[in-house]
Amino acid sequence: MAKPHCPPITPSRLPIRASTVFQVTLKTTGAQSISVTDTANSALKAIANVSVTTSAQVLALSGLGQTAVAGAAQSVTVTLTDSFGNVATGYVGTVHFTSSDGQAVLPTDYTFTGADQGKHTFQVTFKTAGTQSVSVTDTATNALKASASVSVTSSAQVIALSGLGQTATAGTAQM
Repeated sequence: MAKPHCPPITPSRLPIRASTVFQVTLKTTGAQSISVTDTANSALKAIANVSVTTSAQVLALSGLGQTAVAGAAQSVTVTLTDSFGNVATGYVGTVHFTSSDGQAVLPTDYTFTGADQGKHTFQVTFKTAGTQSVSVTDTATNALKASASVSVTSSAQVIALSGLGQTATAGTAQM
């Protein structure tokens, strides 16, 4: 954690029992402390302990490749971060998935737990060829949403073998 920098306060600028107000912006969640020490007399110091909390501000969807094969499960990861880019480890909201592929197999609504630490991986299976998208939205805060697109290709479902007769002679090439 970077320490905030405050300009030095010299004794000549302060009367006895003076106080100075300064602003500190903390950008990391969790237990933090701020300490102040007089540069002329290190015995004069103060420490303030602060518990910094924040809420999820950004929902990101990652892990989906540019292409997928219809019917093959794809892993996607949902990560929630605060406005400083830190993972929102305390997020316990519920997310809902939708897709442009009406036949896609999507996760059911999922409520994050403390054990998720703001990040969870899901399986999505597209069924329809073409450009498809998957979207995820926080059920309580519609502003928390993300989507990704993928080009879905179909795979061969049937292999046909033709040209052989009903009978064949051993050791003779068949056409």
